Amino acid sequence: MDMSQYLEIFIEESKEHLQHMNSILLDLENSPDDLNLLNEIFRIAHTIKGMSGTMGFNNLAKLTHEMENVLHLVRNKEVKVTEGIIDILFECFDALEEYINNLIADGTEGTGNTEDLVNRLNGIVKNKGLVEEIGGTADEEDEIVVDSPSKNTENSEKFMIEFNDLGKNILNKIKEENLIPLKMKIFLKNDSMLKAARAFIVFNTLEQF
Repeated sequence: MDMSQYLEIFIEESKEHLQHMNSILLDLENSPDDLNLLNEIFRIAHTIKGMSGTMGFNNLAKLTHEMENVLHLVRNKEVKVTEGIIDILFECFDALEEYINNLIADGTEGTGNTEDLVNRLNGIVKNKGLVEEIGGTADEEDEIVVDSPSKNTENSEKFMIEFNDLGKNILNKIKEENLIPLKMKIFLKNDSMLKAARAFIVFNTLEQF
């Protein structure tokens, strides 16, 4: 199976998302308090992060993850949108676009280093003192245990989902709006080729729903 077909899908999807992000950022300069614009940027960053992770593009995934953390605070009105934050979001857009251009050129993310940009985003979160360090162990009530399908129920394994602060806040919001969260575990055959690419297709399909 040719991996390039999945890379092409990833690139085309990412280009569309980045084009939309650029347009929204331009609107955000004139309407910094528009929650709809902030929500849309958050959604785009989240989508690119998920796609990048499944394709193994760690730099893209890491940068969009830090963008999510900052945007999460802004959406919750814990951090006010300033000119400085808008500027750093534009820098993130430029960096993401550079990564995608590198993928178009040679199929890799390239050698560009966005560690400073990641640290600055992380600093926005930490300096406000409103969000604990991301990635701690979930509290007992935040653990979700799901049975995996098995013909022999005695041998069914379980898996636990641990949530960081962002995940917990999303679940609380879902509960407040009386919506139903869905827990999924997707199984691929052990001998399946290109598991990351297949996972990307799964996420891409779910996004449509």
